[in-house]
Amino acid sequence: MGDLGYESFVNNFTNALNDAAFKRGLDVEVNTTVQAKTNELVDTITLRFENSSICPSVPLRGEYESFKEANKSTGISIWEYGAKELDRFYEAHKSFPSHGFDPADVNYDYVREHLFFKLMNRSMNEEICKTSPTVTFCNDLVKVPYVHVYQNGDEEASFRLTNDLRESIRMTEEEVFKFAQFNEKDENFICKSFCELFPFIPEEENTFYILTTEDKSWGAVAMTSPKALEMASERIGTDKFFIIPSSIHELILVRQDQVDDPADLQVICKDVNNNPDVIDRSEVLSSTIYRYNGSTVQICNSLNDLKQQLLNESKEETEANHITRRM
Repeated sequence: MGDLGYESFVNNFTNALNDAAFKRGLDVEVNTTVQAKTNELVDTITLRFENSSICPSVPLRGEYESFKEANKSTGISIWEYGAKELDRFYEAHKSFPSHGFDPADVNYDYVREHLFFKLMNRSMNEEICKTSPTVTFCNDLVKVPYVHVYQNGDEEASFRLTNDLRESIRMTEEEVFKFAQFNEKDENFICKSFCELFPFIPEEENTFYILTTEDKSWGAVAMTSPKALEMASERIGTDKFFIIPSSIHELILVRQDQVDDPADLQVICKDVNNNPDVIDRSEVLSSTIYRYNGSTVQICNSLNDLKQQLLNESKEETEANHITRRM
Protein backbone atom coordinates (compact mmCIF):
# COMPACT_ATOMS: atom_id res chain seq x y z
CA MET A 1 0.00 0.00 0.00
CA GLY A 2 2.86 2.35 0.74
CA ASP A 3 1.79 5.60 2.31
CA LEU A 4 -1.72 5.74 0.81
CA GLY A 5 -3.48 8.61 2.57
CA TYR A 6 -7.22 9.05 2.87
CA GLU A 7 -7.65 11.37 -0.13
CA SER A 8 -5.56 9.09 -2.35
CA PHE A 9 -7.56 6.11 -1.13
CA VAL A 10 -10.85 7.78 -2.10
CA ASN A 11 -9.62 8.47 -5.65
CA ASN A 12 -8.09 5.01 -6.10
CA PHE A 13 -11.06 3.21 -4.53
CA THR A 14 -13.46 5.01 -6.90
CA ASN A 15 -11.29 4.05 -9.87
CA ALA A 16 -11.06 0.44 -8.63
CA LEU A 17 -14.86 0.16 -8.37
CA ASN A 18 -15.31 1.54 -11.89
CA ASP A 19 -12.61 -0.78 -13.24
CA ALA A 20 -14.18 -3.83 -11.61
CA ALA A 21 -17.64 -2.86 -12.93
CA PHE A 22 -16.25 -2.54 -16.48
CA LYS A 23 -14.56 -5.95 -16.32
CA ARG A 24 -17.79 -7.55 -15.07
CA GLY A 25 -19.94 -5.85 -17.68
CA LEU A 26 -21.94 -3.99 -15.03
CA ASP A 27 -23.39 -0.57 -15.65
CA VAL A 28 -22.76 1.21 -12.35
CA GLU A 29 -22.81 4.93 -11.57
CA VAL A 30 -20.25 5.62 -8.83
CA ASN A 31 -20.15 8.99 -7.03
CA THR A 32 -18.62 10.41 -3.87
CA THR A 33 -20.56 12.85 -1.75
CA VAL A 34 -20.95 14.23 1.78
CA GLN A 35 -24.14 13.15 3.54
CA ALA A 36 -25.74 14.43 6.71
CA LYS A 37 -25.94 11.43 9.05
CA THR A 38 -26.98 11.46 12.70
CA ASN A 39 -24.70 13.87 14.61
CA GLU A 40 -22.14 14.16 11.82
CA LEU A 41 -21.35 14.83 8.16
CA VAL A 42 -20.04 11.67 6.51
CA ASP A 43 -17.99 11.16 3.35
CA THR A 44 -19.79 8.45 1.38
CA ILE A 45 -19.57 6.68 -1.95
CA THR A 46 -22.84 5.86 -3.71
CA LEU A 47 -23.48 3.14 -6.28
CA ARG A 48 -26.46 3.11 -8.60
CA PHE A 49 -26.79 -0.09 -10.62
CA GLU A 50 -28.46 -0.22 -14.04
CA ASN A 51 -32.27 -0.16 -14.08
CA SER A 52 -32.41 0.44 -10.34
CA SER A 53 -33.68 3.39 -8.35
CA ILE A 54 -31.93 2.03 -5.25
CA CYS A 55 -28.71 3.90 -4.51
CA PRO A 56 -26.81 2.46 -1.52
CA SER A 57 -24.28 4.74 0.17
CA VAL A 58 -21.17 3.50 1.96
CA PRO A 59 -19.12 5.51 4.52
CA LEU A 60 -15.68 6.07 3.04
CA ARG A 61 -13.85 6.34 6.36
CA GLY A 62 -14.98 2.85 7.24
CA GLU A 63 -13.84 1.55 3.87
CA TYR A 64 -10.47 3.24 4.35
CA GLU A 65 -9.92 1.59 7.72
CA SER A 66 -11.05 -1.79 6.39
CA PHE A 67 -8.68 -1.53 3.45
CA LYS A 68 -5.71 -0.60 5.64
CA GLU A 69 -6.37 -3.57 7.91
CA ALA A 70 -6.82 -5.98 4.98
CA ASN A 71 -3.73 -4.64 3.22
CA LYS A 72 -1.64 -5.03 6.34
CA SER A 73 -2.77 -8.59 7.05
CA THR A 74 -3.05 -10.01 3.51
CA GLY A 75 -1.26 -7.56 1.21
CA ILE A 76 -4.42 -7.03 -0.88
CA SER A 77 -4.09 -4.25 -3.45
CA ILE A 78 -6.54 -1.37 -3.82
CA TRP A 79 -7.68 -2.87 -7.15
CA GLU A 80 -8.35 -6.27 -5.60
CA TYR A 81 -10.09 -4.64 -2.66
CA GLY A 82 -12.28 -2.53 -4.96
CA ALA A 83 -13.29 -5.61 -6.97
CA LYS A 84 -14.13 -7.51 -3.79
CA GLU A 85 -16.23 -4.65 -2.45
CA LEU A 86 -18.09 -4.19 -5.74
CA ASP A 87 -19.08 -7.86 -5.66
CA ARG A 88 -20.29 -7.45 -2.08
CA PHE A 89 -22.31 -4.32 -2.92
CA TYR A 90 -23.82 -6.01 -5.96
CA GLU A 91 -24.92 -9.09 -4.02
CA ALA A 92 -26.45 -6.89 -1.30
CA HIS A 93 -28.19 -4.85 -4.01
CA LYS A 94 -29.70 -7.99 -5.59
CA SER A 95 -31.07 -9.21 -2.26
CA PHE A 96 -32.66 -5.88 -1.32
CA PRO A 97 -35.90 -6.29 -3.36
CA SER A 98 -36.69 -9.45 -1.34
CA HIS A 99 -37.84 -7.14 1.43
CA GLY A 100 -40.72 -6.08 -0.82
CA PHE A 101 -39.72 -2.44 -1.09
CA ASP A 102 -39.52 -0.58 -4.39
CA PRO A 103 -38.55 3.13 -4.25
CA ALA A 104 -40.84 3.68 -7.24
CA ASP A 105 -43.77 2.94 -4.91
CA VAL A 106 -42.95 5.83 -2.59
CA ASN A 107 -45.96 8.11 -2.86
CA TYR A 108 -48.28 10.06 -0.57
CA ASP A 109 -50.09 6.98 0.75
CA TYR A 110 -46.90 4.96 1.34
CA VAL A 111 -45.27 7.79 3.27
CA ARG A 112 -48.42 8.47 5.28
CA GLU A 113 -48.62 4.85 6.45
CA HIS A 114 -44.91 4.46 7.26
CA LEU A 115 -43.94 7.80 8.82
CA PHE A 116 -42.34 7.86 12.26
CA PHE A 117 -40.15 10.21 14.31
CA LYS A 118 -36.52 9.89 15.31
CA LEU A 119 -35.29 12.08 18.18
CA MET A 120 -31.94 13.82 17.68
CA ASN A 121 -29.76 16.57 19.09
CA ARG A 122 -30.67 19.78 17.27
CA SER A 123 -27.29 21.55 17.30
CA MET A 124 -25.45 18.40 16.19
CA ASN A 125 -27.78 17.89 13.23
CA GLU A 126 -28.14 21.34 11.69
CA GLU A 127 -27.76 20.05 8.11
CA ILE A 128 -30.57 17.55 8.62
CA CYS A 129 -32.77 20.26 10.11
CA LYS A 130 -32.18 22.49 7.08
CA THR A 131 -33.50 19.90 4.63
CA SER A 132 -36.31 18.17 6.55
CA PRO A 133 -39.47 19.28 8.36
CA THR A 134 -38.76 19.05 12.09
CA VAL A 135 -40.37 19.59 15.50
CA THR A 136 -38.25 21.11 18.28
CA PHE A 137 -38.54 19.44 21.67
CA CYS A 138 -37.22 20.94 24.94
CA ASN A 139 -35.18 23.51 22.95
CA ASP A 140 -32.14 21.27 22.41
CA LEU A 141 -33.73 18.23 20.74
CA VAL A 142 -35.57 17.77 17.46
CA LYS A 143 -38.03 15.21 16.10
CA VAL A 144 -37.16 14.27 12.50
CA PRO A 145 -39.60 12.34 10.27
CA TYR A 146 -38.40 9.09 8.69
CA VAL A 147 -40.15 6.55 6.49
CA HIS A 148 -40.00 2.92 7.62
CA VAL A 149 -39.02 0.40 4.93
CA TYR A 150 -38.67 -2.94 6.67
CA GLN A 151 -37.76 -4.67 9.92
CA ASN A 152 -36.14 -8.11 9.97
CA GLY A 153 -34.87 -9.00 13.43
CA ASP A 154 -32.09 -6.55 14.27
CA GLU A 155 -31.94 -5.43 10.64
CA GLU A 156 -33.88 -2.22 10.03
CA ALA A 157 -34.12 0.16 7.10
CA SER A 158 -35.67 3.60 6.79
CA PHE A 159 -35.04 6.84 4.97
CA ARG A 160 -35.36 10.46 6.01
CA LEU A 161 -38.27 12.48 4.68
CA THR A 162 -36.66 15.54 3.08
CA ASN A 163 -38.47 18.70 2.13
CA ASP A 164 -37.86 17.90 -1.55
CA LEU A 165 -39.53 14.49 -1.22
CA ARG A 166 -42.35 15.93 0.88
CA GLU A 167 -43.09 18.54 -1.79
CA SER A 168 -42.86 16.00 -4.62
CA ILE A 169 -45.64 13.88 -3.06
CA ARG A 170 -47.66 17.01 -2.19
CA MET A 171 -47.65 16.49 1.58
CA THR A 172 -47.76 19.51 3.90
CA GLU A 173 -45.60 19.84 7.00
CA GLU A 174 -48.74 19.74 9.13
CA GLU A 175 -49.71 16.42 7.55
CA VAL A 176 -46.22 15.01 8.13
CA PHE A 177 -46.41 15.74 11.85
CA LYS A 178 -50.01 14.51 12.11
CA PHE A 179 -49.33 11.20 10.35
CA ALA A 180 -46.10 10.49 12.27
CA GLN A 181 -47.90 11.23 15.55
CA PHE A 182 -50.82 9.02 14.54
CA ASN A 183 -48.55 6.10 13.64
CA GLU A 184 -46.98 6.30 17.10
CA LYS A 185 -50.07 4.62 18.52
CA ASP A 186 -48.80 1.37 17.05
CA GLU A 187 -45.37 1.74 18.64
CA ASN A 188 -44.72 -0.55 21.60
CA PHE A 189 -42.63 0.96 24.38
CA ILE A 190 -41.06 -1.01 27.21
CA CYS A 191 -39.80 0.05 30.64
CA LYS A 192 -37.63 -2.33 32.66
CA SER A 193 -35.65 -1.95 35.87
CA PHE A 194 -31.91 -2.50 35.93
CA CYS A 195 -32.40 -5.53 38.19
CA GLU A 196 -34.58 -7.11 35.48
CA LEU A 197 -31.86 -6.54 32.91
CA PHE A 198 -28.96 -7.35 35.22
CA PRO A 199 -29.96 -10.13 37.66
CA PHE A 200 -26.91 -9.56 39.86
CA ILE A 201 -28.48 -6.26 41.06
CA PRO A 202 -30.74 -6.88 44.10
CA GLU A 203 -34.26 -5.58 43.57
CA GLU A 204 -34.13 -3.50 46.75
CA GLU A 205 -31.04 -1.69 45.40
CA ASN A 206 -32.57 -0.85 42.04
CA THR A 207 -32.50 2.87 41.21
CA PHE A 208 -32.59 3.03 37.43
CA TYR A 209 -35.08 2.05 34.75
CA ILE A 210 -34.64 1.74 30.98
CA LEU A 211 -37.31 3.20 28.67
CA THR A 212 -37.13 2.34 24.96
CA THR A 213 -39.06 0.86 22.05
CA GLU A 214 -39.75 -2.85 21.85
CA ASP A 215 -37.17 -3.27 19.09
CA LYS A 216 -34.70 -1.04 21.03
CA SER A 217 -34.18 1.15 17.97
CA TRP A 218 -34.49 4.95 18.24
CA GLY A 219 -36.23 4.46 21.57
CA ALA A 220 -35.33 7.90 22.95
CA VAL A 221 -38.38 9.24 21.11
CA ALA A 222 -40.34 7.80 24.06
CA MET A 223 -39.50 11.05 25.84
CA THR A 224 -41.96 12.82 23.50
CA SER A 225 -44.73 10.24 23.82
CA PRO A 226 -47.45 10.79 26.45
CA LYS A 227 -48.33 7.09 26.10
CA ALA A 228 -44.77 5.99 26.87
CA LEU A 229 -44.34 8.39 29.79
CA GLU A 230 -47.64 7.33 31.34
CA MET A 231 -46.64 3.68 31.02
CA ALA A 232 -43.24 4.43 32.60
CA SER A 233 -44.94 6.28 35.48
CA GLU A 234 -47.04 3.23 36.27
CA ARG A 235 -44.01 0.97 36.01
CA ILE A 236 -41.77 2.88 38.42
CA GLY A 237 -44.58 3.96 40.78
CA THR A 238 -44.43 7.73 40.36
CA ASP A 239 -45.16 10.32 37.68
CA LYS A 240 -42.22 12.47 38.73
CA PHE A 241 -38.83 11.32 37.54
CA PHE A 242 -35.61 12.42 35.88
CA ILE A 243 -34.68 11.36 32.36
CA ILE A 244 -31.06 10.67 31.43
CA PRO A 245 -30.65 10.61 27.62
CA SER A 246 -28.28 7.64 27.53
CA SER A 247 -28.43 7.38 23.71
CA ILE A 248 -30.69 7.90 20.70
CA HIS A 249 -31.99 4.39 21.35
CA GLU A 250 -32.91 4.43 25.03
CA LEU A 251 -33.50 6.56 28.12
CA ILE A 252 -32.58 5.97 31.76
CA LEU A 253 -35.21 7.00 34.31
CA VAL A 254 -34.62 7.83 37.97
CA ARG A 255 -37.36 8.56 40.51
CA GLN A 256 -37.30 12.19 41.63
CA ASP A 257 -37.30 11.19 45.31
CA GLN A 258 -34.03 9.31 44.78
CA VAL A 259 -32.08 12.31 43.46
CA ASP A 260 -30.64 15.06 45.66
CA ASP A 261 -29.21 17.18 42.86
CA PRO A 262 -29.79 16.61 39.11
CA ALA A 263 -26.37 18.13 38.47
CA ASP A 264 -24.90 14.82 39.67
CA LEU A 265 -26.79 13.04 36.90
CA GLN A 266 -25.51 15.50 34.32
CA VAL A 267 -21.91 14.87 35.34
CA ILE A 268 -22.41 11.15 34.73
CA CYS A 269 -24.16 11.81 31.41
CA LYS A 270 -21.39 14.09 30.15
CA ASP A 271 -18.67 11.63 31.17
CA VAL A 272 -20.38 8.85 29.23
CA ASN A 273 -21.02 10.96 26.13
CA ASN A 274 -17.40 12.12 26.04
CA ASN A 275 -16.04 8.58 26.17
CA PRO A 276 -15.95 7.00 22.67
CA ASP A 277 -15.22 3.61 24.27
CA VAL A 278 -18.68 3.71 25.86
CA ILE A 279 -20.83 5.32 23.18
CA ASP A 280 -20.25 6.14 19.52
CA ARG A 281 -20.69 9.79 18.59
CA SER A 282 -23.43 8.85 16.12
CA GLU A 283 -25.57 7.53 19.01
CA VAL A 284 -25.20 10.48 21.40
CA LEU A 285 -28.48 12.26 22.08
CA SER A 286 -27.71 14.95 24.66
CA SER A 287 -25.83 15.77 27.85
CA THR A 288 -28.88 17.54 29.25
CA ILE A 289 -30.96 16.12 32.10
CA TYR A 290 -34.75 16.26 31.76
CA ARG A 291 -37.54 16.00 34.30
CA TYR A 292 -41.07 14.68 33.86
CA ASN A 293 -43.64 16.12 36.27
CA GLY A 294 -46.65 14.07 35.29
CA SER A 295 -47.67 16.25 32.36
CA THR A 296 -44.63 17.83 30.70
CA VAL A 297 -40.91 17.23 30.16
CA GLN A 298 -38.53 20.07 31.03
CA ILE A 299 -34.78 20.61 31.11
CA CYS A 300 -33.53 20.22 34.69
CA ASN A 301 -29.74 20.33 34.99
CA SER A 302 -29.32 21.70 38.51
CA LEU A 303 -30.79 22.00 41.96
CA ASN A 304 -31.82 25.57 41.15
CA ASP A 305 -33.72 24.32 38.09
CA LEU A 306 -35.49 21.76 40.24
CA LYS A 307 -36.39 24.25 42.97
CA GLN A 308 -37.80 26.71 40.43
CA GLN A 309 -39.87 24.05 38.70
CA LEU A 310 -41.27 22.78 42.00
CA LEU A 311 -42.13 26.37 43.00
CA ASN A 312 -43.91 26.98 39.68
CA GLU A 313 -45.84 23.73 39.97
CA SER A 314 -46.88 24.58 43.53
CA LYS A 315 -48.20 27.97 42.38
CA GLU A 316 -50.09 26.38 39.50
CA GLU A 317 -51.65 23.82 41.84
CA THR A 318 -52.70 26.56 44.29
CA GLU A 319 -54.26 28.61 41.49
CA ALA A 320 -56.10 25.56 40.19
CA ASN A 321 -57.48 24.85 43.67
CA HIS A 322 -58.70 28.43 44.00
CA ILE A 323 -60.49 28.19 40.67
CA THR A 324 -62.08 24.90 41.70
CA ARG A 325 -63.37 26.42 44.97
CA ARG A 326 -64.94 29.37 43.11
CA MET A 327 -66.80 26.96 40.88
